[in-house]
Amino acid sequence: MWGHYVQFDFTRLERAYQNLDKFLPAAYNPGDTIQVAKVLEVIRRKRFDGHKLGELAEAMGIQHDPTVTHDALYDAKLCFRLHQLLNGAIHAHV
Repeated sequence: MWGHYVQFDFTRLERAYQNLDKFLPAAYNPGDTIQVAKVLEVIRRKRFDGHKLGELAEAMGIQHDPTVTHDALYDAKLCFRLHQLLNGAIHAHV
């Protein structure tokens, strides 16, 4: 499971599954684009101006609509693209 500030969402998913007495079919160490961005900051020795999803997307050159906020599918696609670019940038520096 991957996300942006993923612990926020994961905690709620986990609680919902527990309330239903069901198993949550997701890894219990979810990946977070924030953490990947922070690794890239260390490698580059330069901080991003902000860590919000839109701010990081803009910093990585991803076209997006800043008026669309908290739309699950839109955010998931944006997060996926951000994850790809952040990881690519990390591997380019290693």
